[in-house]
Amino acid sequence: MFINLIKSIIRSMLKNRSFYIINLVAWPLAWYGIQKWFENFAYHVDLTIWPFLLSGLSVLVIFVLTVSVQTIRAATANSVEALRYEKFSRFFKI
Repeated sequence: MFINLIKSIIRSMLKNRSFYIINLVAWPLAWYGIQKWFENFAYHVDLTIWPFLLSGLSVLVIFVLTVSVQTIRAATANSVEALRYEKFSRFFKI
């Protein structure tokens, strides 16, 4: 049950274009900034695309895990308890 939910979350997130647009803007800016920063060092290192791909993948994994946990928590929560808490939270600072 939860596997299908997580698959649908991943599928809908990958359809979202903002993730791709943000990475397409951020990666060239980061590459340019790092290249300029590396020019100040005595030993030069060639910068490949792998750090950018790994950072994008790690952001994707963290996003999917966070959204999946929150979705599962919301799906399994008792709605009566949530409404009861909301009812009393108007009168008491909990």
